[in-house]
Amino acid sequence: MAFDLSTRDVKLKVMNLFSVSERDASIIIIRIKNEKNKAAVAAARKRLVFLPNCLRNAERFKAGTCAATFDENGFHCQQCESLCQVGEVNRIFKSPVYTVPGSTMLYRIIKREKPSAIIGVGCVHEVEDGLAMCEKLGLPAVGIPLANEGCFNTFLDLEENRELLEEIGELRK
Repeated sequence: MAFDLSTRDVKLKVMNLFSVSERDASIIIIRIKNEKNKAAVAAARKRLVFLPNCLRNAERFKAGTCAATFDENGFHCQQCESLCQVGEVNRIFKSPVYTVPGSTMLYRIIKREKPSAIIGVGCVHEVEDGLAMCEKLGLPAVGIPLANEGCFNTFLDLEENRELLEEIGELRK
């Protein structure tokens, strides 16, 4: 039986052991899982990257001027805005990037595309849930929590995650 790091009991133990908040305990658990999975993700022949749609440029999204199109694969960035992190990730990541509004679409894409590994970006609880889902599917995955949360004006700190992304060979040279 595998040790499940997503259980509430483990999170409480981490919180008490390190005297940290629930969010920080979750980040510790995510980092442990990333460390465990990164070699398998690096070796995977077909990786997919999943981003939350809240990374799109908030002002353009709110104004309805984001040029991204939408279909069964999520949002397709047109890379029209230098301030939009979705475009930046599409430019610098090697693997196909899917910008999805939720886990239902993410699961359908995984089922259809049959990747051998996943790189997931999202708020802490979404990354935790995604890593747990991948474990159940037997799919190696690494998760990258957003630097801030709230579904609007979110930010992915690429510099903070550069080492992990380089270790798994995801960044274009």
